[in-house]
Amino acid sequence: VKDTQGRHIMKHNYGVCRGRHEMPVEEYFFPEKINPTEPFALCQHARRRLVADGVKPGMDGDLVNVYVTGLTVATVAIIQACILEGIACCLYHYDRDTGEYYPQSVNTAGLDPDVTIYREE
Repeated sequence: VKDTQGRHIMKHNYGVCRGRHEMPVEEYFFPEKINPTEPFALCQHARRRLVADGVKPGMDGDLVNVYVTGLTVATVAIIQACILEGIACCLYHYDRDTGEYYPQSVNTAGLDPDVTIYREE
């Protein structure tokens, strides 16, 4: 993947929660059942996952693509984790009409919004 300035970016693809919907990913932030009433714990779990997977933060860092399942509290926890770790994030939402996912860039890394818009090579 390249950003709009032509820099190569490593991307990491995750689903929010395993088992809620079929998604084009193998990895999930929350592979097990979660307690949605514990948002702080969800954020901490997401932060640990990003660090454990070696996701690189910052202007020349990696991109985290998150395929959203509809569990808002878990999605917000992931966004918060990306903000706290300085990692760029792009959400992918399912379009029922086309059967495809569409992107929503989230300025989680404090970058210029033009830089956080990515395109496939």
